[in-house]
Amino acid sequence: MVRVRRIAVAALTVLLVAACASAQGPSAIATTAQPAASPPTPADALARWIDLQTANVLGRFRYIRNSDQVVTNQQLQDSVGLRARLKLDRAARVSVIVAAATGTSFTGSWNNTGIGTGDPVHAFSVKQLYLAVVPARNVEVLYGGLAPIRGESTEITSYDNDAYLVGERVSVRRPKDWFLDEISGTAGFLGDLETPNVFRRLDRLNEVNYGQILASKKARSWLTASADVTRVSRVSTVRAAAAIAVKDSVALDTVRYEQYARRGDHAAFGLAVTAEKVLASRFTVGMGYASIDPQFGRLNGDRYGPGRRVFETGTIRISPAMSLALFATQAFQNDFAVNNHRRVDVVFTYNALATLKHAGLIR
Repeated sequence: MVRVRRIAVAALTVLLVAACASAQGPSAIATTAQPAASPPTPADALARWIDLQTANVLGRFRYIRNSDQVVTNQQLQDSVGLRARLKLDRAARVSVIVAAATGTSFTGSWNNTGIGTGDPVHAFSVKQLYLAVVPARNVEVLYGGLAPIRGESTEITSYDNDAYLVGERVSVRRPKDWFLDEISGTAGFLGDLETPNVFRRLDRLNEVNYGQILASKKARSWLTASADVTRVSRVSTVRAAAAIAVKDSVALDTVRYEQYARRGDHAAFGLAVTAEKVLASRFTVGMGYASIDPQFGRLNGDRYGPGRRVFETGTIRISPAMSLALFATQAFQNDFAVNNHRRVDVVFTYNALATLKHAGLIR
């Protein structure tokens, strides 16, 4: 049954590609003479085919002490992240998206520099590669190596920001026609936690152990909420989250609440609350509380992991292309071993994409 469904999806995708390409073809008869257009700039010519979406270079100092009071990490790391879209037709109704990054696992996009704890690591691989088709307005079909979607949930109660899977997804976004702003359905395989290279995971496209239905709604100008049901290896988890914009507050700008409830032999409940405030336009501070059960599987953000904890964040925008982020967390009242009992991260980010756009080299 799985193989039949996969073949049907592939056949549908091929038909959609052909239909969209045909629809974009030039008209056979020119009805009105047009003045000669100026020759396109190199940036315009590149933008016709390639949409560079992410180009980040990062450096991080990381300090981690576990619940046995042993310092397990005190090191410098680096990271590179690239993401681009190849547009197969002028309207970009058929595209191929590729994302490549450093890191060696499901929860990591960092390489050790060799300074501090750990040996140098030079891993870099394509982690996402998928076909995206827009067969109708506000409808998108994806097939290949994807990232999970979270709605208003974050990596605290869902999957790490660096997570991946292979499969297919259909998303419909029609807020004017439906009560919900978005409905997305995903089916695929989630696993191979130490195999970030998508080319070594594409053979999993004929397997299904993951399914998700997600819905989101902007209920008010100040309130956006989402909910999803995710089933992995026959275990179901229900998630819900809401982001609230706080108006006319001296102390807060945004508050986010998220929770999950897992069923099965290891049924559990977890939650997180986060608050942020922008100060003087360049400085953002935040704090929060999280409670993640020990059977969660260590697939959420590696800065958090399982356990009860408080955390603090801060971001300084140095320039449009550079920023400095701070993160600290302290776990407490946990009756099981916690790897991230105390952790401090200092992260420098250089957004090369912003520099390229400012220089006019890309659109």
